[in-house]
Amino acid sequence: MGAHSGKINNSNPTYVVETLSVNEDDTKNVKFIKQFDDFDKYLTSDFSDDYWSDEGIGFAVEKLSAFTREDWSRLKNESNNRSVEWVIRCAETLGDVEDYHIARYFDGNTRHCK
Repeated sequence: MGAHSGKINNSNPTYVVETLSVNEDDTKNVKFIKQFDDFDKYLTSDFSDDYWSDEGIGFAVEKLSAFTREDWSRLKNESNNRSVEWVIRCAETLGDVEDYHIARYFDGNTRHCK
């Protein structure tokens, strides 16, 4: 989904706004991304270990904090199809989030723990 306006921002809790371009009149062409998709993309980014531990986990926690019920459900359902590195980053992030959805996430998600 996309949009074109000068007043688009990240105030909608369901989507993250990715700016594709800024026009001469200061309007923006943007793409709306679901919170889970943004988190998923972020965890697969190429970070150094130092960046991840110093900065990356904090940014990922912010992304998790904006999750909707649908995003938590997708995290539970889709994490078994992710790499071990992705799951490790996800676990490091979940340790810093205070939300009842975390207990539901771990219920049945043990593929990488064998």
